[in-house]
Amino acid sequence: MFNAFFGVYLSQENGISLGTVGQLVVIICVISISSGTFWGTLSDRVSRGQAFFYSYVLQAIAFALMALFPGIVSFIIAAILIGFTLRAAYTICAACSGDYVAVQFAPAAFGLMSAGAGLGNALSPTVGGLIADNFGTNWSFGLAMIGAFVGMAASVVMIKKPSSRETALPAPST
Repeated sequence: MFNAFFGVYLSQENGISLGTVGQLVVIICVISISSGTFWGTLSDRVSRGQAFFYSYVLQAIAFALMALFPGIVSFIIAAILIGFTLRAAYTICAACSGDYVAVQFAPAAFGLMSAGAGLGNALSPTVGGLIADNFGTNWSFGLAMIGAFVGMAASVVMIKKPSSRETALPAPST
């Protein structure tokens, strides 16, 4: 949703120059370079569910800023947050595929997750466009925010029900 509507929303609906929009996109790209490594490391240190939760919290904040508080400061903060979380889901899903299914099925599990992500990426511009055309683009970002909340809720389930490998590990002695 963010990728499909960010530039148009800023330039056409909020009067931000294309040069500024381009600079914000560059910020997103530069920050996203290390985001996958960060989120993979974080998910190794805390848990997959917690890392997912934190990334969705940041995305929800970014979408809320876009939908509820349109302005250049909100757009800059949203761009930074999205850049920081852009590769989070892919990285954590790759790690989860090895945690939640048998090793021989991990590549297939990640492929299935990738296919689901691709389907979502294909459908979200259409759904978001219909919402934007009928209610305004800020409502599209509102829908994305709801999606982040759903991701947060699913993350809590992952936190409460750790992977089979985490449950099989003995408790550390103190």
